[in-house]
Amino acid sequence: PAPARPRPPWLPPQPRPGVFAVRYGLQKRGISMELIKGISKETQGNCTLYHITSLTDEIKEELRRFLVAICYGEEKASWGIDAYSYQNTLEAVLLRCSQQGKTPSEERIKGMVGELLAHLLFRIEGDFHIASAFFNLEEKSFKKGFDIILLDTTNNTIWITEIKSGEKHADAKNVSDAIKDLINEAKLDLKKRLNNDNIVLWDNAINAARNAMIDSTDEKKAVVDILKGYINKAAKKEIRSSQENVILLGNLFHPLSELSSIDSLKEKHTEICDKKLFGNTIIIATQQETYNNIYNFLKSEAQSCQKN
Repeated sequence: PAPARPRPPWLPPQPRPGVFAVRYGLQKRGISMELIKGISKETQGNCTLYHITSLTDEIKEELRRFLVAICYGEEKASWGIDAYSYQNTLEAVLLRCSQQGKTPSEERIKGMVGELLAHLLFRIEGDFHIASAFFNLEEKSFKKGFDIILLDTTNNTIWITEIKSGEKHADAKNVSDAIKDLINEAKLDLKKRLNNDNIVLWDNAINAARNAMIDSTDEKKAVVDILKGYINKAAKKEIRSSQENVILLGNLFHPLSELSSIDSLKEKHTEICDKKLFGNTIIIATQQETYNNIYNFLKSEAQSCQKN
């Protein structure tokens, strides 16, 4: 047999308490903690709320550490070639924020920052193996299809993640309602896609996993085998959202002078579960002042790399 490959630096050496609260016995009580400096975290049941209080050096270092693996997947990140260097990846991210060379739109940047942040949080937490990359395979855009596909290795189950990002609308009573609106958008999106037996959607998921995950690993084989089952069910028109595990994630950009509430997330979780829309549901929300801090950091990093 081939010798074991060294463990990539973006995989934590041991599982850490994180999003999948049931695994750590946190489901019956609220847990509040600091994930890393600059990110506070509160967990209640299968709901987790993050507040990004500032873009600290610790968060910046995690972005530097994970960016290539997030964008291209762990396999390409492990190659160590110039095409997938940190500098080239920064430039690729910024290029994808533009629309065919035009000035980047605010909505596009919000979506990019929100999805990038979600990828980063999953990697810092280390609860799941990530089976999809941020970048789209065929063109210079962000990923189409499911936002993130995750593998829970404790029972070889797939979790489909949908991410919605935005600011507080004028008709939202408070920030908690604004986040619930984002969660509701994610819910409706996944409910629609997980009930229409779209073979192309699952074919894209298989290709994404093959491209993103380290070759010749048990995790990659498990993900591809599970997704083969899904595409076969789609071909027979047997896919139902009520049977699938989902993560609904809302990123709200709003001043932290008005904080969102974990209790509000729990209410939304109960509402969704009572309707039996999905098999199992995790809700995650993040709140930070603005999307510009991460976007400006990436621009600054790209400029620094060019000077060096």
